[in-house]
Amino acid sequence: MSVRTLADLIRGPALSIDIAEGVDKALQVMGEKRISCVLVRSAGQMVGIVTEKDVVRSYTGVNSGRLLGLGDIMTPSPMTVPASMEHLEAYRLMVERRFRHLPVHDDDGEIIGIVTESDYVRTLGSDYYIRLKDVASVMAPVTVLPSWATLGRALEILSRSDISCVVIGDGEGTLGLLTERDVVRLLRDGTVPESTRVDQVMTAPIITVRRDATLLDASTILAEKRIRRVVVVDEADNAVGILGQHEIVKGLENEYIGHLEGVIEEKNKALSELSETRVNLQEKSRLLQQTVDELSATHAELREFTKIAAHDLQEPLRRIGTYAQLLERHMGQGLDEEGQSYLRFVTDSASRAQQLMKDLVLYAGKSDLVRDLEPVDLGEALSVALDMLRSEVEASGAEIVADKLPKLMAHRESIIEILVCLIGNAIKFHHPGRAPKIAVTASQTASKQQITIADNGIGIDNRFLEQIFGLFERLHSREDYPGNGVGLSICRRLIDQLEGRIWAESEQGQGSRFLFTLPRRRKIH
Repeated sequence: MSVRTLADLIRGPALSIDIAEGVDKALQVMGEKRISCVLVRSAGQMVGIVTEKDVVRSYTGVNSGRLLGLGDIMTPSPMTVPASMEHLEAYRLMVERRFRHLPVHDDDGEIIGIVTESDYVRTLGSDYYIRLKDVASVMAPVTVLPSWATLGRALEILSRSDISCVVIGDGEGTLGLLTERDVVRLLRDGTVPESTRVDQVMTAPIITVRRDATLLDASTILAEKRIRRVVVVDEADNAVGILGQHEIVKGLENEYIGHLEGVIEEKNKALSELSETRVNLQEKSRLLQQTVDELSATHAELREFTKIAAHDLQEPLRRIGTYAQLLERHMGQGLDEEGQSYLRFVTDSASRAQQLMKDLVLYAGKSDLVRDLEPVDLGEALSVALDMLRSEVEASGAEIVADKLPKLMAHRESIIEILVCLIGNAIKFHHPGRAPKIAVTASQTASKQQITIADNGIGIDNRFLEQIFGLFERLHSREDYPGNGVGLSICRRLIDQLEGRIWAESEQGQGSRFLFTLPRRRKIH
């Protein structure tokens, strides 16, 4: 079956009548339109549904002066379902609730049609009939009345929920058929059930099929003759069953079971794959944790090695510097200008090497700063940084201004080191034609805090705004601007460890802005 939702089954709008129009109107509409039900409305709203079975069950009241109204025989407030409901799910609902008519509504709650067993039969594919095979596999038991029985007796039998037609026989063979639709027609025409024999009002001749006929053949007969049921007969032409639309669609129960089995199988497969994926993830997580532990151990060993190597190198570098100074005092003026130049070169190189060792130790320092977070008063950290830069500030005549600065959840020593580096660079790379002017500002959003250090220095070519954060990266010669090209690398490493970000903006000749952000982790008092 290609049909998947009720929207594919319904063929048009449902017919309805007003509750005040009475049972006569319901009989008229169902008889003229050859439909098995009508909706009942009141004040524009659906309040019930009347079916052929309802009319059959209430025939006495209908025939006795039309004493019963629609409100007396209808099914009030019938269940409705959305047009998007899957067709097998809707059929399961019809079977469970013993419905043969199911009103369908759109997304706005408006009734747009009624799904019946006829709609299911109309949309069943040939493969469905092939699976069910023969008529005998789905036919219903037959109820036979003698030809002399009254219509009243037939109506008593038809009022049962499991019977929709009776066969009329004379002991020698089948004569005719009486259905709920026939009852609606007869009552509409004023037929008196108690004084009317069934052989006077039955449908004859009847259409029959053999019990060993294929279901596809029987369904083809129903469609070609435009009837809703046929009588099933044996080899002697005796009635042995009834095959109608209700019996045909009952096979959908097995279809629905197969559908559920398929869904369960897919779910079980998905759960199995999920379980396997979970095991794989656990193993990968274990291996990843093992790798992290190994890297952490290796990194700790590397940091320790760096400290030891730097410490061991500091001593010979200090000796080189010391002996160079002693040599300068001992030789005094005995060295010519070239010799003094060589001596200054040795002294400066030893001093740079010592500073480089200190920078490398700092760069390879703590890597777990995020575990040592503490409330840091940025204003206080700035004051400490400026004290450390006092001589540079006084020598350059730098003017440093700051907003009211917030508190951060950070690592105090790291924040001070970052401020020293960024403000120190702003002083170092000042414009030769103007005194350094540096502004420290802060802003924040719901998720982060941003610190900006802006200067009026020489600026940076935009091509190098990312390169300057690399280790040992320099844009100028040591003669013009001293340093090892490690400061900004240290800043980035510290901010990365604090789970933040740092970048630069600049206009060459006008100044630069260094900005870094840190996450707002919790409220700081």
